[in-house]
Amino acid sequence: MCLTGMGENVAMGMDKCKWVDERQLLEVGNFYPDEDGLGKYTMRPIDTPEWQARQDGARHELKRLTKLKVSQALEEIKVDEMMASLEASTGEKKNRRAVVFYMDHGKSGKQQLNWWLKAWQFSGLDEPAEAFDIVVMVHPSVVSDIANQCTLVTPQFSAKFNGSGKCFYKPYIGIAHREPGYDKYMNSQECLIGPGTDFLAGYRILLRADMDTFPTPRFRGFWPEGVLVDSHYSTNFNLRSIKHALKKVACEAGLEHKGLYNPGSTWYGDARRVRHMAKLTVALNKFGRASLFGPGTICRCAECKDINPGCAWSKGIYPGVLLLYMQELAVNRVLTKKEWDELPSSLFDQGVSSTVTTVCGPALLHCYQHQELFSKLAFGINKYVDYDMSKLDITVVSGYAAYMALTSNGQGKNSEVALEALHKKTNGLSIAEWCLKHPT
Repeated sequence: MCLTGMGENVAMGMDKCKWVDERQLLEVGNFYPDEDGLGKYTMRPIDTPEWQARQDGARHELKRLTKLKVSQALEEIKVDEMMASLEASTGEKKNRRAVVFYMDHGKSGKQQLNWWLKAWQFSGLDEPAEAFDIVVMVHPSVVSDIANQCTLVTPQFSAKFNGSGKCFYKPYIGIAHREPGYDKYMNSQECLIGPGTDFLAGYRILLRADMDTFPTPRFRGFWPEGVLVDSHYSTNFNLRSIKHALKKVACEAGLEHKGLYNPGSTWYGDARRVRHMAKLTVALNKFGRASLFGPGTICRCAECKDINPGCAWSKGIYPGVLLLYMQELAVNRVLTKKEWDELPSSLFDQGVSSTVTTVCGPALLHCYQHQELFSKLAFGINKYVDYDMSKLDITVVSGYAAYMALTSNGQGKNSEVALEALHKKTNGLSIAEWCLKHPT
């Protein structure tokens, strides 16, 4: 048995020894006086060259083992692409679309689902003509929180039906809870392709998005043929070091990086191809972490006690956005260069702080780390419980997001004044009808 890390902020434990398991890589170091004679000490390995050799060996073995999943995923995608051509020739018709979420334990997931449902209905996306469902893959511990809002996905479920949009849920234990070494952010990807998710193949179009988002009327009648993403996410800050690192990982994994940089976290389009991207992102996760941030890499140097400056946000390859890096590699495999070059701009992952941008242009708003209205940070610490909504303009993104989040969660006051102001501004039209007249 070996001393083993059991998870983030969890006490160490004992588990069966495995070579190579990063959770069991234990090193012993010592504090050595700095050469400047000022009485400061630096912790480093007892023998740095030997330490580096051990780290390199562990990293190479981790990459070898984790690449097996990448190769398997690539082969499965290749086969499924051939099946897609066969299905297209048979004329199989799929008529619905859905957003797919993973909802973990904790209160924020329920609150965000509430505001998504509110915005979905407010924008008319639940109308029969839109054929737009919400699918929640939900941790079993919080099923009771949404069972009265959504309908259980049964073994007989089929996405081939007509009528109004519905909210469905399926109890699901995310991969971060099932397999050591995956972080919680992978749950929202893996829930698209994991065990028991075959029913999603019945949809024509899927939307992969984070839950801290808001749909707008721009989704009405919006059925693209390919897969759309935002192409201006700025994850690599145009740094050559990051671009080179990602191209290197792609090459090692057996992928071609076509120069498609900075895709956003939201994907919308052909259900099969969206699921291909999710499959590859999950398969790449451990391989990418071993290659970029594994033992002995620049971000885990022998004398590092704080984050290496070369691995800090905006300064170099950054561990906190590994998921976005692997999503980029998946996008490079699934999208063509032509599709990338023709992507529309400013549709997805647009912020919620603007007081001038209307909700009619962007399709999906995304909450980021800021304090301006609407702030998910302020919302999370109950800063809006008594917020006066009387001055909100629901036709602009900040007012729209605030109104949806607060009214759907029983917060704020004077929501009826904001709604009356909307009706006055639109001359009695719904927000969807008003957007038809004011598309941008």
